[in-house]
Amino acid sequence: LDLERLQRRRSEEIFHVRSPGSAAPVTIHVCGDSGVAWSCGGSENRQHFCDFPDIADISIKQAASRDGGGGGAVENRLVTVTKADNRVLEVEFASLREARSFVALLDGYYRLTADAQHYFCREVAPPRLLEDLENQCHGPISAEFAVNKLEAAGGAPGLFLLRRSPQDFDSYLLTVCVQVRPPGHRAGASGGVTTRAQGGQHGPGTRGAVTRARCHPWCPFGAGGVLGVPPVLTPVLPPQTRSGRDYKRCRIRRDEDGHWWLSGVARRFCSLRELLGTYGHRGLQAEGAPMRLEVACPPRAKEKSNLLIVRSGVPCPPGSPPAPRRRSLQQMMFHKIDPQSLTRGESLGQGSFTQIYRGIKREQDEQDGARQTPVVLKVMDGSHRNCLEVRGRRCHLREATRGSLRPALSPVSLSQSFLEAASTMSQLSHKHLVLLHGVSLGKDSVMVQEHVRHGPLDLYLRKNRGVVTTGWKLTVAKQLAYALNYL
Repeated sequence: LDLERLQRRRSEEIFHVRSPGSAAPVTIHVCGDSGVAWSCGGSENRQHFCDFPDIADISIKQAASRDGGGGGAVENRLVTVTKADNRVLEVEFASLREARSFVALLDGYYRLTADAQHYFCREVAPPRLLEDLENQCHGPISAEFAVNKLEAAGGAPGLFLLRRSPQDFDSYLLTVCVQVRPPGHRAGASGGVTTRAQGGQHGPGTRGAVTRARCHPWCPFGAGGVLGVPPVLTPVLPPQTRSGRDYKRCRIRRDEDGHWWLSGVARRFCSLRELLGTYGHRGLQAEGAPMRLEVACPPRAKEKSNLLIVRSGVPCPPGSPPAPRRRSLQQMMFHKIDPQSLTRGESLGQGSFTQIYRGIKREQDEQDGARQTPVVLKVMDGSHRNCLEVRGRRCHLREATRGSLRPALSPVSLSQSFLEAASTMSQLSHKHLVLLHGVSLGKDSVMVQEHVRHGPLDLYLRKNRGVVTTGWKLTVAKQLAYALNYL
């Protein structure tokens, strides 16, 4: 749900209440992008009270009888909202149902904007949240945040984190820190460690296919654009962190009778705590690696995760990474290639804003003399290209040439995005990523990339349908995962 795209009236809820001890009507406005405000009667003049992260406490209590008599139960409820600076908003609702509706709304917005694991009133807290807190579960956070939390907690072997599956909320995922074998260690068939194999033993053309990745939002070059994710199709060692640690994942399931079990294991447990306690003593095996469940990494107050939303126009909470800024040309880094050293060959297709060619890059080597390297040339389409002027080691954008452009993209933004993509790619180095040789800034703006023999993986698979083995596909999938993990 994109709160910023909703019409104001539809992103706002209104509650008609009274001031305690008074018959004067008060209107409470709760808006997703600004927080809580109030106005008197039908007045349009609103007084802002607080944004959701500023709330410190909420309470519901029974209102006093207006006639002072003791007969009959009083349906009215007083709701008190206290800010972090101790300012208080106290209003009276006509019924308990309305009061709980208001508190549940604030409670939910607080979890969306400040702390995904918090509730103010147990009466309105979601049952899943209470269950997660009881089991020290982090909710449906992503794998990236799970690993980051374990690393922030020290990343010692045996440290583990429990979270709900983002895809299936009735399943849990256990992320465990393990000590990996050193890179030079060789294992048998069950060890999961393999060495680099020669081409040809996993199927036709086992070296040289690449995967065409989706472009980043700031990279407007369409399918097959500037960021191909290019696994070289050879078995490799499992990914490791610099400290020799790795993170393994196990799935925990629950059946309709409330019994818990570890995926792939038949034994059932009556509770999640019993399951974790049992395997904490006995240990586990995942992907051939022994695991110990020694210390849990519980949720902490106001942790950053993918469960929180960031609203435009609202300052990010302390500790949040700054919003990305567009870099100036002086801040970009990439190797410049002389246009005279490039020879353009046959066309390999086109992206939304680039024409793609096979090419040759010539260079003079002091030891071997002249050398020619097969490359792929991604040329910015002339109808969309902004003129580039090269002076010394700096690139300067000249006034855009006339030509048809998509309304949402200016020539300057296209050229800048082109150079930003090249600068970013020049700083990436991984055996499963296509190498960027550099950029040629002459008559045409050309990105010069490594030529991979069999081209994009999707086209290769379609061309060889029914020939490629399952084992070969699994190897490629692992290598793609390593490349994406690096990115």
